[in-house]
Amino acid sequence: MAVRHFAACCRQFGQSAQKSYTLAGAFIRWMMTEKGVPAVRAWYAGNTDIETVFGMSWSKIDEAFRASLDAVVLPPAAEAYVASKFERPSVFGRKCPHEVDGLKKTADTCRDGHQIARARLLYDEALRLDETEPSVLLARSVMELRQGDTERGRREVRAIVSDDKAPLAAKHKATDALADDELLSGDTEHAAATYAELAEKTPDEDVARTLEVKALAARDEDARVAVTTLLISAPSKRPADPMLAAAMMGEWEGRTQSKLAAYLIGKTEAAHGYYAEAAKRFEGMESATELTPRIRREALRQRAVAACALGDAASLATVRALAEDPSGIYAGSAGGRRDGVLRLLRRCTGR
Repeated sequence: MAVRHFAACCRQFGQSAQKSYTLAGAFIRWMMTEKGVPAVRAWYAGNTDIETVFGMSWSKIDEAFRASLDAVVLPPAAEAYVASKFERPSVFGRKCPHEVDGLKKTADTCRDGHQIARARLLYDEALRLDETEPSVLLARSVMELRQGDTERGRREVRAIVSDDKAPLAAKHKATDALADDELLSGDTEHAAATYAELAEKTPDEDVARTLEVKALAARDEDARVAVTTLLISAPSKRPADPMLAAAMMGEWEGRTQSKLAAYLIGKTEAAHGYYAEAAKRFEGMESATELTPRIRREALRQRAVAACALGDAASLATVRALAEDPSGIYAGSAGGRRDGVLRLLRRCTGR
């Protein structure tokens, strides 16, 4: 809640929602690191003011926070990608932002309900109000590519990829959509290569991990239909269908004992609160060399979540040892995910 209110203040000064929430989250995390969780709780509850917590004025707090941000070193590719995600202006700098966002939300719902003609009309109406809105352009183009006029969709998605003015994040998503089209069309090797290349360029761990899952599936005939149904498109040009995909993944795992299938099923089980079942699938997955390091790191995080929910002290101790191993699963990574797992363990165990 503190993040939400801090972000609302940022938006009042003309920042986009995405930038505001990222900035707010970074500030709250910094405050927790500097002054501890109890201080954040006391401040948010109104029991003390922030200048008292830090023992300095707002201007000095701002100066210290900015200095902490300046100390974070990002590779040039990451800086360009993150900057592109924050390029979108605030509501005060957009055309009819609430109408456009409302139309897009309704259009997305129609698309997911396979009401393609209705969705097309709504996307077009949103673009009539703001013809340059990248999220609407991309959503309409990808819908056409997967569920509507495929050739029109290909032209529009390729236009986004080749548009020098398009945000880098949007260009990456458009390239991903073209790789999806190649995968569904049978050009599996080229699709896998594109996914892998995008994963290397993408600093967002979650996005890169999904790309790696698709790359693995593109090269594995046993995995292909289940993963495309889960992440891209169900058969007969239907939207991605997690329920149908779950049945396919169960059959796939039972037949092949695939670690990728077990990982995907475990993620679904954990998301629905079936922690005991998920914990069994994630156990030992950190050494599954057929999976990428990003997927293994996420499996370890999910194992930590399940162990915390179950109060499994032995599993929590194992996860801690694996996370703290300097030559282990997090070697060579930026360290943010490792820190997140260790924070989770501290909250769960109290130490």
